[in-house]
Amino acid sequence: MAKTNVTFTNFAAKKLLGKAQTRPSLTDAEEAYPSNVSVPGGGVFAETIPREPGTNFYTLYSASVDAPATVERVYFDVVAISDGYYDADADSDDGGEPTQGFANHAYYLKLPSNYETTSSNPLTGSGNFVNDKRLYLSRGGLQLVPPFTTDAGLPGSTGNNRYYVELYSGDPSNPANKISSTDAIDWQFDYYSGIIFIQDSASAPPVTASAYLYVGKYLDEKISDIADSAGAITVKDEGSNLTTALNSIDFVGSGVTATTSGNDVTVTIDAGAITALNNQAENRLVTIGSTTTELDGEANLTFDGSELILTGSSIFNGSLTSSNIVPLADEQYDLGQVELKYENLYAKFLDGGLMFTAINDEGATITRGQAVYVKGISGQTPTIALAAADDASKMPVMGLVADGTSNDGNEVRIVTLGRLNGFDTSMFSAGDTLYVQTGSGGVSGSLTNLPPTGSGALIQNIARVLKSDNSGQVRVGGAGRTNATPNLDKGHIFIGNDSDQAVQDNTVFVSSSANRVGINTTNPTHTLTVNGTVSASAYVGIETGISYSRTEVTTTITASVSSTILGVTASSAVEIRLPSAGDYDAGQYFTVKDESGLANTNNITILASGSETIDGQASIVLESPYAAVNLYSNGTDKFFIY
Repeated sequence: MAKTNVTFTNFAAKKLLGKAQTRPSLTDAEEAYPSNVSVPGGGVFAETIPREPGTNFYTLYSASVDAPATVERVYFDVVAISDGYYDADADSDDGGEPTQGFANHAYYLKLPSNYETTSSNPLTGSGNFVNDKRLYLSRGGLQLVPPFTTDAGLPGSTGNNRYYVELYSGDPSNPANKISSTDAIDWQFDYYSGIIFIQDSASAPPVTASAYLYVGKYLDEKISDIADSAGAITVKDEGSNLTTALNSIDFVGSGVTATTSGNDVTVTIDAGAITALNNQAENRLVTIGSTTTELDGEANLTFDGSELILTGSSIFNGSLTSSNIVPLADEQYDLGQVELKYENLYAKFLDGGLMFTAINDEGATITRGQAVYVKGISGQTPTIALAAADDASKMPVMGLVADGTSNDGNEVRIVTLGRLNGFDTSMFSAGDTLYVQTGSGGVSGSLTNLPPTGSGALIQNIARVLKSDNSGQVRVGGAGRTNATPNLDKGHIFIGNDSDQAVQDNTVFVSSSANRVGINTTNPTHTLTVNGTVSASAYVGIETGISYSRTEVTTTITASVSSTILGVTASSAVEIRLPSAGDYDAGQYFTVKDESGLANTNNITILASGSETIDGQASIVLESPYAAVNLYSNGTDKFFIY
């Protein structure tokens, strides 16, 4: 026979009240034997949780500036549990609403398949912090931070409690896919094991969850750290958490004495040991003077307890590391890269990225490595969106996205100069220059190693590939400006306009393939073709080297548009067939001449093409000795005698 609901209910209630059950009918006050909930040290949080963490995904957050990072906001995959597939109203003990069919009622959470490449957690790839790890299999090694760990959002308290898990039935960047905590499916969540229970079947079941993953130390590891440091002497700066473990302390020099009282050590420096304190002033740091008994206050080096100020030039002999440069409280860096590593300044270049913080205004999720432009401003913070080289309103690019993933409306960091790691550059080669892609021919925000083509595209190179890899590396540069000289349509040239700027000119067209130049035409038919009136205010000389186009006609031919004189020397009648009038420029003229003087016996017939005409006729005939005719084209469908 199965346990009754009364047995289950009394057992659970007494367990929570610290009593072991011996008989269901006894109250908790009447039970004599104690009980408790056993939790291994490897599953107990041992470091402080942030009261109200930031909202960026795959970014680490700490409770204070100097405290270790303990939480990370993560997207989890939601997977159905086979044992949770049943008809919830078939058995009254299952508690489901009536008229339900078979459906999934239980799900587990697991880390996404790209967690190791997306997360900024330094523990990725080790222990439980690996791709596709199921939370319940970690047995407390992977836990989500429950809402009760903060007072934010409680009555009488400020802030928002961000530790509630959120479920989504589709793309989490679409607010319409969020499943409310009061949804009719009546769901519950276990923050220790990552198990979701849904009482009533859902037409749109959850596929993704977002929550804060605990990444700090657990109790067993914390106790081990304390045990390792036991027995060491610790020198502590009172009023701060800066401590240093020592094995011994030596006090040397005349006038310096040390006395003990219990565990306290007092060091006394005789006032007579220092003969002079020069240039003293508030907050100045002190150095040894010209003698070992004199101290000097340094006017160019001051420290007020939180800020060290160096006035004048400085020389660094060695390197600056993350151990002696502390990141700003809001996790933005004036020097260095995302991983808090710092290049030796003597190398004369930045290892990391100079960044600014903006708000995603793309209307969709953006990811690391995408190119963005400044779209506007929200309060004192700029807004950004994805750039496109063929849309001037989305240029120039101001930098590349530094954060792994940022939803619309969230803050995001943008690298404007320096190194950026951790996004796919495998389609490029090391050393490639990267340009902003067009929005129509490519994807807005993406990069290409080929300069965009077309006069409507703006050219901006924004990065150089340092490492070609699925998790590659680039050096960002050239933010904030496109090329001053844009792309140019084929055959056109740049000229200076009234504002002394280079612009495309449509007056002169050069055909490099045909070795022709057109003025007011883009279809030159001669070495120089002019569409319009030519005017000269002075004598125009004809220099040696100009060729005159005379074509000798000895038999029937089809004339060329480049022939200006057709000289007939045939010994029999001939026909001269003209090209289409549309092949000539409007007003282009030529001459047909009987050079043999035999046209009276050897007639010369000139025929228009197809239905075209010469002075309204399909053809004309020269039949007088040494006859000649001058013709010109209207540029479309007719020839005329003049």
